Amino acid sequence: MRLRRRRPFGLGSFGLPDHTAAEFFGRMWSTGESIRHEEDTDELEQIAERFYLKGLTDVCDFLRKNQSLIPVLIQVRQKFDEYFDTNDRLSAKLEIFTDPEDFENAPKLFAFVCTALPFSDASSRLERLQEEWWFDQSDETIHLMNIGVEYVDAPV
Repeated sequence: MRLRRRRPFGLGSFGLPDHTAAEFFGRMWSTGESIRHEEDTDELEQIAERFYLKGLTDVCDFLRKNQSLIPVLIQVRQKFDEYFDTNDRLSAKLEIFTDPEDFENAPKLFAFVCTALPFSDASSRLERLQEEWWFDQSDETIHLMNIGVEYVDAPV
């Protein structure tokens, strides 16, 4: 494993506002706040390009500890696009939740597709996605993360 400082990248390549993951990664590399393995950061950048990361630090820390989820998340994004006809980064988000009633108190990653579809349509699409693909994922993956729908200005 070779550690090296990578040159900073510009936010313009992402087309995103300053408060996004791209800004965080750019600041991290340009200021030297952290020096990580290049592949680790490249994988996190791939996720940041595909999802809005709510609680950026928590999500990145979780993914660093559970790197096996990164290829699954790339597939999740492709499935969201396929089943929900989404195509922009803000139509999918990642967030960490901890169930206070869980005796292990283990954090879990949630991947949400954000949609304005009516509840009945969105829930049937999610159910179909779960039946046709999600439930075939490994037990480890399903233990660490879940997928769901976040309704944005959707009629009930």
